[in-house]
Amino acid sequence: MSVQSLSNTVLKRMNRKYTTEYLFDVVDKLRKNFKDVSLTCDIIVGYIDETDDEFNETIYGAEKIHFSDMHVFKFSKREHTRAYSLTTTVDPNVSISRSESLINLGKNCRLQFLNKHINKKEKVLLEEYKDGYLYGYTSNYIKVKVKGDKNLWGKIQELELISLEKDLILGTVK
Repeated sequence: MSVQSLSNTVLKRMNRKYTTEYLFDVVDKLRKNFKDVSLTCDIIVGYIDETDDEFNETIYGAEKIHFSDMHVFKFSKREHTRAYSLTTTVDPNVSISRSESLINLGKNCRLQFLNKHINKKEKVLLEEYKDGYLYGYTSNYIKVKVKGDKNLWGKIQELELISLEKDLILGTVK
């Protein structure tokens, strides 16, 4: 989801046509209709004149939605955008600190999302073979690694997800 911010005032300054309430509603509908849906987002911190309160609204909203992953960017001017000619009062060090806070929240949310899937069986499309391991993704975009024969490459295989290994889950063939 191209969220950008979870502060209505920042979204308005960005000229976005949606509100946080709309985003919460969309997320609620997705979660009601899709089992274990993976929701990721892009968020910009330090947008033109973003206040501490506005940033805290984004933190609160991100915690409430509990994304499975977040891609966090510090605001930077881009040619041919409305914000290009505007100046900001957000100190670059504040943007760095906000970015780090949101990145840490995103890592924590990602870890919790992955942990929810340990000891579950999932179908995985095995897309890559390297050094005796196959790598693939579940239907909700969890990267899985499994020891196996190259003949499973390119196939959908039911795996038991057994443990975390860095940014993926180790699986076994069932």
